[in-house]
Amino acid sequence: KKKKAELEERMRKKEETSAKEREQLAKKEDEKRQKEIKRQEQAEQRRKQAEKAREMKKKKLQEEAEERKVEAARRKQELEAQKVRELEKHRLDEEARVEEQKKMEADEKEKKHRADDERRKNEAEAERKKANTPGRVVSPGRKLNMTGNVGTLLVESPTSAA
Repeated sequence: KKKKAELEERMRKKEETSAKEREQLAKKEDEKRQKEIKRQEQAEQRRKQAEKAREMKKKKLQEEAEERKVEAARRKQELEAQKVRELEKHRLDEEARVEEQKKMEADEKEKKHRADDERRKNEAEAERKKANTPGRVVSPGRKLNMTGNVGTLLVESPTSAA
């Protein structure tokens, strides 16, 4: 009976040990599974973060491209406006030049007319003065005396001279 009891005791201890080992093994397996799940979750999180970062970068690049496009359009519009302003300035300058030229031509004509009028006036004055010069023969047998009146010339007739 003693041997049987010892044998049973050893068997019971073996079973306990075996149960403990199984329990520890199961615990290790569970820990492994938990670690694997955690690792997969972290990998998924990193993948999502990387995807989010890619999306943000893509969005940022699109915004920058849009900004460049808007800036280019603004610069183009500015250049067009400047071109229009320059063309308008040239047009106004040309108009002013043409006006100035017309004014100068009109001034020249006016000057010429004034000079012609002055010359005619001077000629007429000279003619008038000449007409009123004493001693001038007005018509045959008559001439101006010193007072400017027409007097009779004392012309010796050819018969009385002989």
